[in-house]
Amino acid sequence: FFPLPIMLVGGSAVMGRLMLGYAGLLLLAYNFQRRLIYMPFGGAPRLPQDIRAQKVAVVASDGLLTEGWHLKGEGRGEKVTLVMFHGNAGHRGHRLPWAMAIRKAFGVGVVLTDPRGYGGNEGMPDEEGLYRDAEACLQWTKEVVGGKIVLYGESIGSGVAVELARRMNERGSPVSGVILQAAFSSLVDVAMGTYPFLFPNYLLKDRYHNLDKIDKIGAPLLVVHGTRDEIVPFEHGRRLFQMAKSPKMMLTVPGGDHNAVVLKAGMEYFAQMETFLSKYIKSGLRLRVDPETITTGGIYGIRRERIPLSSSSSSADRTARDNKRGEVLASTLGVKTDHYGGSTGDCGSSNGDEAMAAAHGEGGAAASSCPYLS
Repeated sequence: FFPLPIMLVGGSAVMGRLMLGYAGLLLLAYNFQRRLIYMPFGGAPRLPQDIRAQKVAVVASDGLLTEGWHLKGEGRGEKVTLVMFHGNAGHRGHRLPWAMAIRKAFGVGVVLTDPRGYGGNEGMPDEEGLYRDAEACLQWTKEVVGGKIVLYGESIGSGVAVELARRMNERGSPVSGVILQAAFSSLVDVAMGTYPFLFPNYLLKDRYHNLDKIDKIGAPLLVVHGTRDEIVPFEHGRRLFQMAKSPKMMLTVPGGDHNAVVLKAGMEYFAQMETFLSKYIKSGLRLRVDPETITTGGIYGIRRERIPLSSSSSSADRTARDNKRGEVLASTLGVKTDHYGGSTGDCGSSNGDEAMAAAHGEGGAAASSCPYLS
């Protein structure tokens, strides 16, 4: 019977090595987690020569300098400014075509800001640091631009927008509105869905608890979320919308993923933005572009080619246009085309997207026709 103790000793040794390796993995994840969360690739972006913008340079409460751009509003849109907080990767230059499209559509001003560590700014990003940078940017916008201010948070930027709105409301000076795109209930919830074996509920330093704060923002809310978001599942956006106080709207985008939800929504995105800006922000702004067709040269300023938005054509035609719009944006952002295009088939697929789109609840709006923006 002597083999049994040997097997037990050997098994304990193997288990010990496994536990030691697992402990090492947890230690690495804890020490380097912010390098996995924040991905500020690229240096300071250059503004194209044909685009005029005001330089934004602000100093946070801890003395750190960050920079951004202010695209001035036009006409009635001068009275409304969107302050945009982008996602965890890239810099403000990657969001410039999107910001230009919004300004072109409504005439609103847009402040594109990079937090510490991004876009050539000094420092290392973390949750509290991003809040400090956002407060400095908002203060600059209030003092220099004025008017109605709408906070726009994309992905991890949603955590910044929600916290900033909560703080302003708590101080008795709420912002005019909040737009959340591909927003999460909390960063902990996202990590738990992806890396539960790393115990992020215990180890995560930056948490961005949006769900706990969303009912305290004190401003009209628009939630934009795709049903095929592979990074922040649709359920996150739905829960945020349900917990928020009225007035609120939700744009559910069938088939929309994390990085191209606006492109997938197409004209419906601008239609819902118009409703939000005119009805809830009370700006009186209306869409200033052709509601039937958007030109790539008109809205993105890239190519002079008209691509109809009608969803009545064949699946193959729509797929071709889907690929085309992906190529247009990809060429601008310098990313691979297959991140956006691809053979997606009919928008109204039978995989449950329509059912999810119908579940947006009070005040929601679904991009059910799934037009295409080029």
